[in-house]
Amino acid sequence: MTLVIAIWFVSAAEKRLHNKWDSKTKAKVVVEGLSEMSVSEVCTKYQISKNQYYLWQYKFLSELY
Repeated sequence: MTLVIAIWFVSAAEKRLHNKWDSKTKAKVVVEGLSEMSVSEVCTKYQISKNQYYLWQYKFLSELY
């Protein structure tokens, strides 16, 4: 029973982290990386990985075209 509760708790926490960033904020982060700051600086500022940044950048640029 305790294992089930622990798994549910971890799953719920992951879902909250996944939804931390709305589309507007993601776009702001990407634009900062494209103009003002280096990608490394942006990732450090927002505490995201470079992989996450480049995924957002890909999706952002794909929607422009």
